[in-house]
Amino acid sequence: MPAVILLMIVVALVLLIACVNVGNLLLARGIGRQREVAVRFALGASRMRVLRQLMTENLTLCAAGGIAGVFVCYASNRLLEAAIPALPFGEMLRLELPLDFRVLLYSGLVIENK
Repeated sequence: MPAVILLMIVVALVLLIACVNVGNLLLARGIGRQREVAVRFALGASRMRVLRQLMTENLTLCAAGGIAGVFVCYASNRLLEAAIPALPFGEMLRLELPLDFRVLLYSGLVIENK
């Protein structure tokens, strides 16, 4: 049981690092696009038009990241389920790692409503 807790802590730290990196990338991208947004305003684009464009881009990026995350989750679950019996303690450790689509649906709805 302590090995599973340690694994959960490591996964949480890796997820935290990944989220911070993505946040920094989005911030750098936004700073780099200040000139583009200023040009759009100077050419007469309304705030709503620019906001719609930026939100569409970010939602597309979010959806692509979510789909890629589900794919990586599915693939890593299959890989982990196949690798556990080969480990020395694999017979003692029985893990079932189903991909629950109800949880994915709930997570998607929560993120969409923010």
